[in-house]
Amino acid sequence: MVMQLQKRNQPAELAAVLRSEKARKRLQLFMDYYIKNCPQENYDYALWQPVSLLSTVLDEGETTGRAIYTVTIPAGQYTNYTGSVAGGAVAALLDGLMICTLSMIVKKGFWEDRGVSRNLMLHFFKPVAADQKLKVECVLQSTTTRMVSFDTSLRDMDGTLLVKSSQDIVNVSKAKL
Repeated sequence: MVMQLQKRNQPAELAAVLRSEKARKRLQLFMDYYIKNCPQENYDYALWQPVSLLSTVLDEGETTGRAIYTVTIPAGQYTNYTGSVAGGAVAALLDGLMICTLSMIVKKGFWEDRGVSRNLMLHFFKPVAADQKLKVECVLQSTTTRMVSFDTSLRDMDGTLLVKSSQDIVNVSKAKL
């Protein structure tokens, strides 16, 4: 695709493709690092194993964008008595994917420590089934040096909205601790 854009000499489109490719690489590196360094007994470990990155878009200012993932939440420790995925498991997954998505904009001196959740709000529209392939879209809405805001949706593969969430993450630089 990059070669096609170069041949057509469309620098804005080429720049957008290159930004998004750089963002995809950053996210994939973060995901790989997290899985490699996450203890197997950690609650997140089995949640993150089936996560795949589908696509990224990093906007021109490189402070907003979106990432789309697929995931299958395994049954067992993540399900409640009805067989649906527990709300806490969904919250943990979405929180982690938003922090992962933040990797798109990390630069030296800018969000290097990723930050911590200030608030996380989830709205459940339908039960989330275990062992079902799902799509997560994390949209980085706004960024300052101190805080980022996300909107995220969790859908089944038919496009049905299951969960919508929003989150603010606060930058906690080690230098300020």
